[in-house]
Amino acid sequence: MEISFNKEQYKDLLKTTHIAASILGILGDYFPEDFKEQSEKINSLQNHVLKYAKDFDCSNMFEDYKGKIILKENEYNKMDKIIDDYDDFIFWEELETRLGHRDIAKELTQAEKERLKQDTKFMVGKTEEYFQRYRDEFEKLQNRVKALE
Repeated sequence: MEISFNKEQYKDLLKTTHIAASILGILGDYFPEDFKEQSEKINSLQNHVLKYAKDFDCSNMFEDYKGKIILKENEYNKMDKIIDDYDDFIFWEELETRLGHRDIAKELTQAEKERLKQDTKFMVGKTEEYFQRYRDEFEKLQNRVKALE
């Protein structure tokens, strides 16, 4: 079997394998029973993909480190920015969601909780109302933090 890629597709594949290897690498370190095997497989795939860097005129993105092909630091940082942006987004999204669900459980009456289960429009509107409270507060907080930078 043969798969063909153009240079841009190859770079996208590099990004994808790097992101997957980073995430699964961390999970494999902390939860080896569940993720170590997947981590090793994706690392193997990433190494296989890296072997073709010269073929796609991308060898300037890599360097040899102790006999292993690795991303140069500036390329590594570009790709890790994607993970950092994702982590930041997920942090605030999860916090908003969990606090919203907590407040719904505490503040709604039993009748309203039953209605949540039966009425999709009501459920969507009510959960969005609670999530929005935190979203607004977190946005203000993030703006204040950025102002300190």
